[in-house]
Amino acid sequence: MSVRVLIADDHPIVRDGLRAALTRDPESGIVVVGEAGDGEEAVRLAGELTPDVILMDLRMPGMDGMAAIRRLAGTGPRVLVLTTFDTDVLPALEAGATGYLLKDAPPADLARAVLATSRGETVLAPAVAGRLADQVRRPARGATEPARAGGLAPGGRRRHEQGSSGEPVHQRGQHQNAPAAHLRQTRRPRPRRRSRRSLPPRPPAPLTPPQGNGR
Repeated sequence: MSVRVLIADDHPIVRDGLRAALTRDPESGIVVVGEAGDGEEAVRLAGELTPDVILMDLRMPGMDGMAAIRRLAGTGPRVLVLTTFDTDVLPALEAGATGYLLKDAPPADLARAVLATSRGETVLAPAVAGRLADQVRRPARGATEPARAGGLAPGGRRRHEQGSSGEPVHQRGQHQNAPAAHLRQTRRPRPRRRSRRSLPPRPPAPLTPPQGNGR
């Protein structure tokens, strides 16, 4: 079963070299059905020639390869990016490319990549795969910024900072009342004042008869 390939590159000498590299082995089943000099021509020829794989350069005049990939997404042919730059791998994959190779790839690797792309397999150059992994592992902006010293936690409560003893910062909801409890344990208890109601009643004063004038 043959694999129909469309080459899209703005340099004729590059297209000639790619054609020669892909058709070197007749038993590979790769057939180059057309060539395009820019993205707009690639989109047009894709509709006319119905290739299985489009070998797409990214930096081309007029409609570039990235715009052409977006136009071709979901139309049938799979796109294998072949470029000099390894900086556009994530945008190209998000636009709809199946694979991403660099132009320094050996001819045998290029042919194997075209066949793998025709089967729907994702093909990435080793350098491209490393860059993509770095981008995926990169944390979100501000996600790892340390909290400001003396900042306020949600609800207006001040965060407990790490002390000289090396104890971790307390999270919200844990040991928030520890300092107050310590004060309650070390504060000397005040003597309880006796209520007036608990005092015994005073005895009534003795009655003394009024003193007369001696009459």
